Amino acid sequence: MRAVLDAYNHKDIEFYGKVIDQYGNPLPEVKVTASVIYNSGEKSGVQETRTTTDAEGMFSFTGMKGRTFDYHLEKVGYQTMPERDAFDYTELVPEEKRHHPDPRNPVVLKMWKLQGTEPLVHYERKYFPLPADGTPVHIDLSTGKQVASGGDLVFAVNHVVLPRGALPEPQFDWHARAEIAGGGLVESNQRLMYLAPDEGYASAVTIDMPATKVDWANSINRSYYMRTRGNLFGRVEVYLNANQRDYDPSYVMLQWWLNPKPGSRNLEVDTGKVAQTVPEKR
Repeated sequence: MRAVLDAYNHKDIEFYGKVIDQYGNPLPEVKVTASVIYNSGEKSGVQETRTTTDAEGMFSFTGMKGRTFDYHLEKVGYQTMPERDAFDYTELVPEEKRHHPDPRNPVVLKMWKLQGTEPLVHYERKYFPLPADGTPVHIDLSTGKQVASGGDLVFAVNHVVLPRGALPEPQFDWHARAEIAGGGLVESNQRLMYLAPDEGYASAVTIDMPATKVDWANSINRSYYMRTRGNLFGRVEVYLNANQRDYDPSYVMLQWWLNPKPGSRNLEVDTGKVAQTVPEKR
């Protein structure tokens, strides 16, 4: 067993990287901490080693042994923009998922150069039931409240509701729509959403989930940049759940950040100057 563990979890670790900012500029003097998980059969743990990037933002680690390489970047005035969490070297993961180091092709790692925080309106875990008949739910992003009409962000969902006692279908057709009148939404998969784009917004986005869809699900997680009335910019994290049961309505759970300064696309958060709400209870 020790021999097997050693063979799969005690690989030679080499890693070559380059650190750049959000504009593509190389970053020198970034403190890089390498964390290598190892298990030789006789001992296991995490080995840490440190280095600093050179004038071209380059760094490397060699001479370590383990199965998984992870990293931490540190530079004053910057924040890491992680795109993947760790790099595997072991045969315990499929070949296409293993990292193959190449000094001629270093892994590009990104950091966000902070521009300076601004006080943002922030609401978290705001829960809004959604009628299944497509009736729109209007949300005022400044107050965090549902309103009868108007507001900034509007959600609607359509699907069949089963009578009480009926067994839910394994998969069912459902459709959802989100829109911002006088503004728009841009979907993003970035982990750090600190600068809203100045264009590309769609006034509405739709989610179609037919029962025949291969990757069907009754819920979705999405992140969007927003531009709202008054030329205000923000970002929103959306968790939408569609339910067929009449006693457990469909709903959307939201967290958002809104810059109240017209025209400012800066979404860097000053945690000491936010309008924070108590998380909603269901």
